[in-house]
Amino acid sequence: MRVFVRLALSAIAALLCECSARAQDVEQADVAPARPAHAARLAANPPGLSLVVRTALGKLRFAQGERLTLDLEFRDDSGARPLFDAIAYDRSGRLGIDRVVVVPASGVEDPLRDYYRAMGFGFVGGGMATPPAPLDGLTTLSLDVNEHVRFVRPGTYVLYVESHRFRDANVTPPRDPVVVVSNLLTLQITAPVLDAGAITMLPSRALRFAEGPRAAEELARRILRLEGEVNRVGTEGHELRFGLYGTQHRTEALKVLREGLATASRAVNDAIPAIAAFLDVMIAMPRDTQEDQPDQGTGAALRARERMRRYACQVSYWQGQALAAGLRGGPADVARASVSFTDEPPAHCPPAPPVNVAGVLPAVFDRLDSAQQGLMLSYRWGHVAGPSMLPVLRQLVSAPDVEREARDAALVRLGELAPDEAARLSREDVVAGRFRFSTRALRLASADTPALTQALERHLADARAQSTPLSDLQDGQGAMARGLLPTIVRLATPRTCAALVEWPNGEPASCAARASVVACALAVDGEGGPRLLREHLSDSRSYCRDELPDTLARVWPQHVPESALVEALWHERSRVAASAARALARIGTASARVALWRRLEAWHQRWEGRADELHVTMPSVDDPASQELGLARALREALLRGRGWLTTAEDRLRVRDSCVTQACRQEFSPFVGGPPVRLVVVESEEWTGQTVYRADGQAFHTLHDLLERLVLYPKAVTIAWRAGSSHAQARAAALYEALATAAAERGLAVLAQPPPVTP
Repeated sequence: MRVFVRLALSAIAALLCECSARAQDVEQADVAPARPAHAARLAANPPGLSLVVRTALGKLRFAQGERLTLDLEFRDDSGARPLFDAIAYDRSGRLGIDRVVVVPASGVEDPLRDYYRAMGFGFVGGGMATPPAPLDGLTTLSLDVNEHVRFVRPGTYVLYVESHRFRDANVTPPRDPVVVVSNLLTLQITAPVLDAGAITMLPSRALRFAEGPRAAEELARRILRLEGEVNRVGTEGHELRFGLYGTQHRTEALKVLREGLATASRAVNDAIPAIAAFLDVMIAMPRDTQEDQPDQGTGAALRARERMRRYACQVSYWQGQALAAGLRGGPADVARASVSFTDEPPAHCPPAPPVNVAGVLPAVFDRLDSAQQGLMLSYRWGHVAGPSMLPVLRQLVSAPDVEREARDAALVRLGELAPDEAARLSREDVVAGRFRFSTRALRLASADTPALTQALERHLADARAQSTPLSDLQDGQGAMARGLLPTIVRLATPRTCAALVEWPNGEPASCAARASVVACALAVDGEGGPRLLREHLSDSRSYCRDELPDTLARVWPQHVPESALVEALWHERSRVAASAARALARIGTASARVALWRRLEAWHQRWEGRADELHVTMPSVDDPASQELGLARALREALLRGRGWLTTAEDRLRVRDSCVTQACRQEFSPFVGGPPVRLVVVESEEWTGQTVYRADGQAFHTLHDLLERLVLYPKAVTIAWRAGSSHAQARAAALYEALATAAAERGLAVLAQPPPVTP
């Protein structure tokens, strides 16, 4: 063991030594002009505050790529006791509270410049830190110069540090930092001394800063083997990740990643697709030196946007390669890969090369949990080759003990890969009366409608002969009970709907069954359907009427005429009218907005000056005052949040002024203001695992629904978002591209580049 350690230390020393026999001559640069400028800045330091920087053992000669650590010695002798921030790390890959200034600047570059600016990822901030406090005595911190600058050629350089750690304690809250400048160091930078053996022995921190293609290849090899996370500062993964983001030798690193993924038979680190995509894009679109010019802001932003557009697609491609590696492993690898590498890419990306899972996924699919199975089944964007999924899908749609959710997902996926087969299975299922699939999962072809209608009429006749209650056809027990009524409503023919309406009265039908019957009548009978709806809304014996309009709009929106909901706004029972208001907010067009205003104005005229009569001590369902207040709230919220219209500043003021109680005015006053100027889209995940996009008080379960909403916004709107995902950068890029494209098509203003995203 001692021999091995001695050999490792010798190898590291061989890499880092400055032996004159191997070091190249140092190029001398004119650094004289920097000295008077630095002296002026040093003299401007606040009285009593000082910063002294030193290298270990006073060493001033370093090779390119050698780790260059400074000791920062802070002292406060001012007596003013300013606050001092001792934070020592940041998840961004570099701590920005201290700025390293190097002269001549032409000899250095920011190793993470492309990561932060050319791609527009931005700083994410990070981590826990102790609150700033006055400095007692002397404090020494460490700073790796390599995080801030990379020396691109040998030479003589001068260096100092500009620190922003002090803040005035007398300003509440402390805002502008007090700048303190350090002493000046003169460094000699020599050409790198590379040794293949030494490279493999380097700790990850030193390897991150090492120069040369061999160092880049070693970074890639290590992250392919990495089991730990990459976001925690101080871990090997964090150093490897930012080493790959900062390397100049991207082609060599990407080649190792490509070959490693092609031969791997296990789940690889989650961060690899994003890293490989970054390298891929920056190789294809290297930074133009003109992007650094001050007057190139617009062009640089457009170029960054194009990079982000490509990046989103490349992440999808590399996720496919990582998924393939996981699928070649065992069940645990498949489970991990199915969760980590099944993000949906943006629509603008070309089809990704498929991953063939024949002989792999069928063997382990049963060992995945239901959530992982669902991810694999809904993974429909090309990484999983269609034919190789068919054995799994056929097994799921035919096996008797499969959960219905999984069977539904399998049928939907089968409809994409083999539409004729899915249509045949759907037809056979309905004709046989098995109803193993939910109505929405069925892949029904229009050519099959006559045969399906005959089968449904036969099933209805059998159920009627057996005196089956209507509720059992909707949500009772047994195969037919789970799907007959919803399937009839989906196809909605005059004969089947008439049979439902004429169903013998037995025990009271459930609310869901009543809604299905009404929806069926509304779909086929322009006069009889609305009449049946009125009858159900007038049935004072049933509590179902209170939620019937909203239930129809939520479950059967394609069958509900807007005119019927507008009519229900004026129902004598306020709870029914409130349900109609919620339904119109859900599916109403812009014309429904006029009806909602008319109804709210009528309510206001009725109750203005009578606020005392609306006082509620014990709210209850049948309390008249509670019902009236509930109706008013439903009308106001529908006008503010209806999906078919955009509320203006005048509308918000009208909503607030419609209040007749002080409590109502206080509740709706925050909504009063100018038109929206910045639409913030929040991407989140519900406990079910579904992605939800929230914007302007609405929740959208698909990106398509969110983009359709944009058509309502004026051109003054700027779009931003907050993304929440384990693959934040990739998902943020995809969401940004989709939003930017849709906004541009609608003439909206968009952000020049995506905002920072916290991974």
